[in-house]
Amino acid sequence: MTIGSLLSPGLGGSDGKPFSAREAISWVATTGGIHSGDIRDLMIESVERRFGLVNRLPLPIEWLSDNGSPYTAHKTRALAHEIGLVPCTTPIEAHNPTASPRPS
Repeated sequence: MTIGSLLSPGLGGSDGKPFSAREAISWVATTGGIHSGDIRDLMIESVERRFGLVNRLPLPIEWLSDNGSPYTAHKTRALAHEIGLVPCTTPIEAHNPTASPRPS
């Protein structure tokens, strides 16, 4: 299962609720492989669920993911930047499961 996770300190959504430190907003699951199109759909769905129908976020928000090819694909990263998300991944060399993600 893949979970869409947005990280934005202090910025609330269309419902006026502030974000928690990390908030799983939407997810996608499949019995097949996850494709970059699935991740792009997940990004849009997560933003719409939290902020309503907007073309671009009012402030940059971090999108937390791993380093797999669907998450780092050019089209996926381009869409993230277009709608105001900042893609962040956990460093490949990080062995600590609580290691902080970094912008990629």
